[in-house]
Amino acid sequence: MEIKKLIKFVFTRSCIYFTLITALYMAILQIANIEDGAAAAEAPRILLFYLASLLGSIAAAIWGISKINTVLRVLIHYFIWVFAFYACMLLPTNMPSSNMVTGIVLFTLFYAIIMVVTALFKARLKANREVSSEYKSQFSKNK
Repeated sequence: MEIKKLIKFVFTRSCIYFTLITALYMAILQIANIEDGAAAAEAPRILLFYLASLLGSIAAAIWGISKINTVLRVLIHYFIWVFAFYACMLLPTNMPSSNMVTGIVLFTLFYAIIMVVTALFKARLKANREVSSEYKSQFSKNK
């Protein structure tokens, strides 16, 4: 991937992730019925959301490098996302270590579910492409 396309990919993807993370955070605040002043989305927290999104988009760019072994790509992708989650979401909250470990475990389960669903979806698409490419017309256009 050339540099200009890579930069465009990273920043476009980071904006998408930022929107999703911020919307999810706001939805959690609404569901938990937390008062506006208690855990409001203050500017530093929003900037940390963007930093996490930027790290996630870099992980997605690394995921797209087909020259790297798949297992290594998954591990790099996972560790970048875990670091982003820990550094930008958990660490600023000053919660106890046991809660942070629980958060990382829950994040890992969420990550695993997303990766399994993605892998199944891609396998299904690949199988559909192979079936459609094997089709040969039994009727000729010329009679």
